Amino acid sequence: MLALSVAARRLPTEPVFVAALFGAGIGLVLATSTGSLTLAVVLAGVFGLFAGTCYVSGFTIIQERVEDSLRGRMFATLYTIIRFCLLLSLAVSPGLAGLLDSISGKLFTHRVIDVGIRIYVPGVRLVFWLGGFLTVGAGVLVSRDMLRGRGRANHPSNGNGG
Repeated sequence: MLALSVAARRLPTEPVFVAALFGAGIGLVLATSTGSLTLAVVLAGVFGLFAGTCYVSGFTIIQERVEDSLRGRMFATLYTIIRFCLLLSLAVSPGLAGLLDSISGKLFTHRVIDVGIRIYVPGVRLVFWLGGFLTVGAGVLVSRDMLRGRGRANHPSNGNGG
């Protein structure tokens, strides 16, 4: 974490944030795809590294871009949204896992996909995969918005000269 902290200070925040979103989403999918405990622990560590980077760089972006007079309200709103989403995920995930488990049981024999390797697909794993893919999707949206914003910032009509 210390090495990451030092490296993050030397790198531009926006690309670090986007890469961390992609890394966290992919890390979550990979960590929950393995049947090996050792590999799962390593991949969970990779996921945690990216998730922590995403969290810190996201807060840095907000601090850099939000006016001083609005910063407190922005962070209060952000913390409220984070807590609400955590509560929502704790309330919805078990039901969603049960639903996906029953769908998986109907689609796949013994809830197993055989594509050269056998992958067990219970509802819990499918919920984690869904969360990982949603995180990657958020990375795509954020990267598009940041590229669009960077294009506007460098546009000649903004007085920046391109």
